[in-house]
Amino acid sequence: MKRVGFEGIVVGYAGALILDTRSGEILHESLIPCEAAVEIAAELEALGLQLQAYVGEELLVNRVNEYTAAYEKACDVTARELGVPVSEYLKKNGISPYKVLAFAEPDLVKKEVAHINAEHPELYACYSKPYFIEVMRRGTNKARAIQIVADKFGISVDETIAVGDSNNDVPMIAFAGLGAAVANAGSEAKEAADVITDSNDEEGVAHLIEKYCV
Repeated sequence: MKRVGFEGIVVGYAGALILDTRSGEILHESLIPCEAAVEIAAELEALGLQLQAYVGEELLVNRVNEYTAAYEKACDVTARELGVPVSEYLKKNGISPYKVLAFAEPDLVKKEVAHINAEHPELYACYSKPYFIEVMRRGTNKARAIQIVADKFGISVDETIAVGDSNNDVPMIAFAGLGAAVANAGSEAKEAADVITDSNDEEGVAHLIEKYCV
């Protein structure tokens, strides 16, 4: 955010962190308990998946490879290579991460997301891309983030607008006063939306703001 000159409240890690970039104040954070993080990391590693964990402002990976390189480029981040399994590093250092992410084929992503949500009561899984398994603490999602930010500003959720495109946006889209999906969103996001705006390549968010906020 600082690199693009943005100052204000930022929701990160799919709702696990809410930060005021002006003051550095953490308004909310939700960490995966260390034991649960180690367990799910080890489970995903046992499937042979590339894993990464989000700890503070760091992106931790067991090894740097083509998946990591693509992620670093897409998200403009630099990963720290651990040289050991992520589960081992978390356990040894007693770390509770914001999020754990694994790379997998789309069919396995959906299978594992359903399995984690059914079998791990402390965890919530979703995906922002068809090849990401994203795991946070149960109760962490973008809908809760909307509620927290709305409460801070003293406004009703009915007065909020949320727009998204992916599976991990569904709770937020369904919860907001007006939920929107961009035209090139996935089917789950579109089904949860009240309205469909233009695609992100066609300034869909700007058009939504012009229509409902200006």
